[in-house]
Amino acid sequence: TSPPMEYIDTATNQIVGFDVDVVNAICAKINCKAEFVTTGWDGIFAALDQGSFDLVASGVSITDERKKVHDFSVPYFSSDIGVLTRTDAPVDEKTIKSAKVGVQQATTGATFAQEKLGLTDVQVYPDQGDMFTALRAGQIDAAMTDTSIVLAEQVANPDKVVVIGQYKTGETYGAIYPKGNANNATIDKIFTAIIEDGTMAKLGAKYLAAAWGKDPASVPYYNP
Repeated sequence: TSPPMEYIDTATNQIVGFDVDVVNAICAKINCKAEFVTTGWDGIFAALDQGSFDLVASGVSITDERKKVHDFSVPYFSSDIGVLTRTDAPVDEKTIKSAKVGVQQATTGATFAQEKLGLTDVQVYPDQGDMFTALRAGQIDAAMTDTSIVLAEQVANPDKVVVIGQYKTGETYGAIYPKGNANNATIDKIFTAIIEDGTMAKLGAKYLAAAWGKDPASVPYYNP
């Protein structure tokens, strides 16, 4: 799970969140009911290829590499890469170069840390939760993933971790469709409609502002 984009409500055991309501808004336009399936990040693309889903909405960054295999919706969210560190042993723009940094497997954050920043002491975690647990336990010095996600972790554990900076990537999120599916163009038009009619902004206000505690743009930008 990746609050506030999608997560399990422990009170109801239901999948909820920003991405969930985005999909529900799309379905409302075409009078259908969405069926949500929780799938591990490392298997989500293979499951889409196998026809298990009609689309994936899970805070997925649009990349040229992914476009070779899948079709994306229009962008519906902008995301940069944030740096989360411990409050008792913070790193900064200079010391991160030699710090032990955690990343999540198969994410753009992992690629950015290793290929763009050239970090060499990198610990790769299959799950986002494991990465944040390792940081709080002092097993790594910092964690790098989408700024929105690390801000949510800071809100959840303000005495333990803090977002100290971010890197501009120009990345955006999009839903992923099966390559060449006949329904893709229709769903994309609905994505555009809920952006233009203000639905997307209302969902952002409902989930994102409260979860992150601040505007991501207020986090200082570092030079790669």
